[in-house]
Amino acid sequence: MAGLGPKLPLNNGGTVGYDLLKSLDQVVHQNLKNLLLTAPGERIMDPNFGVGLKRYLFEPDTSSLRREIRKKIRQQVSIYMPFVDILKISFFSPEEAPGALNQIAVESNVLRLNLAYRITPMGTNDYMSLDISG
Repeated sequence: MAGLGPKLPLNNGGTVGYDLLKSLDQVVHQNLKNLLLTAPGERIMDPNFGVGLKRYLFEPDTSSLRREIRKKIRQQVSIYMPFVDILKISFFSPEEAPGALNQIAVESNVLRLNLAYRITPMGTNDYMSLDISG
């Protein structure tokens, strides 16, 4: 069966060829994840690409850090994925209610990210959850 692109990380899974992304939603989801995880300067020929969420792991959890992360995510998405609207980015500390939807937590060198977004041309909403640790 044909696909739209390779699913990352690459996994043969014992079948002919690699696992493939089957829908545009999956492609956008994977591209957004790559944008969030790629550190600026890491991508060849485009040193400005990427949010680089790992660099925030050892920063103190402050309101200014939260604003910086929000700003960087929105800025990068507007440049590299203008067809995606970020619907919600909110933060909580470990003292706040765990398990809340659409939250980012920065705690003991862990960044938990739930991001709600809309793929404008398709009119679909989706969300992403990432656990990033050092």
